[in-house]
Amino acid sequence: MKVSIIIVNYNTCDLTLQCIESIYEKTHDIDFEIIVVDNASVDNSVFLIKEKYPQVTLIESEVNLGFGRANNLGVKKAIGQYLLFLNSDTLLVNNAIKILFDFISSDSTIGICGGNLYNAEMKPVQSYMRYFPSLFSELNELTSGFLSKIIYGKQETFNTLSKPISVAYITGADLMISQRLFNDFGGFSSDFFMYYEETELSYRIKKAGYLIKCTSDAKIVHLVGKSTSVKENYFRMYFTSRKIFLRKSYSSAYIYLIDLIFRLTCITRILAFYFIRSKRNYWKTVSRIFNEV
Repeated sequence: MKVSIIIVNYNTCDLTLQCIESIYEKTHDIDFEIIVVDNASVDNSVFLIKEKYPQVTLIESEVNLGFGRANNLGVKKAIGQYLLFLNSDTLLVNNAIKILFDFISSDSTIGICGGNLYNAEMKPVQSYMRYFPSLFSELNELTSGFLSKIIYGKQETFNTLSKPISVAYITGADLMISQRLFNDFGGFSSDFFMYYEETELSYRIKKAGYLIKCTSDAKIVHLVGKSTSVKENYFRMYFTSRKIFLRKSYSSAYIYLIDLIFRLTCITRILAFYFIRSKRNYWKTVSRIFNEV
């Protein structure tokens, strides 16, 4: 078996069924299996997936394990030489699985790879990041992306070139890695519930000397949410995971500087949007939750 495709489902039945359908429709010339890990959904997902795709391996978790731990559970059943962690809200545009497999298996120096992600209108969305969360990333946010525009140009989060590029980490929506390497590094850290799992894994693998690359040949739609409203639960999970990542990766002094710059960003945004109530309240909420977690 060449590739085990692992999809985590949590009350996203329709999206998961569409994702599976796109895999069978677009994937050819490679043997693969699909493993769905259901995180204790209550939307009839288990019944419908079993009914429509009995050939899919379905793992039913009694509790919501979050992203990383659910994927780790799926890996235990995987028999593929390579693993593709695919979000339930993705749709393949082309033979992306074969493209990613051919790409990563051709070069032993590549630890992780992914493709280009698009929204429903086939416009580019974040597919990777060229840098890890760091002092640079916070200074870049403080300057509204000025630093990254100078250094990375149009290739900061999406590969507009006709050749692969090296990145810091691939978005967890379409991350491919060999099963051997994934297991050697202990998989996704169980310290995270959601967010930063792929960032932290990539950080460890990159430190070990492997390359992480995005190939623009593989194309996948990522149906990311379009809501701009503040979701407190999201920010609490996000900042909690951010704190875990920083503590696992950097010294206390370095983290202090990173957090100091982030607080400065919040203050400047609140002042800058003083007369735009919605944006001011957004940043005030972000600042409050950041200080609470």
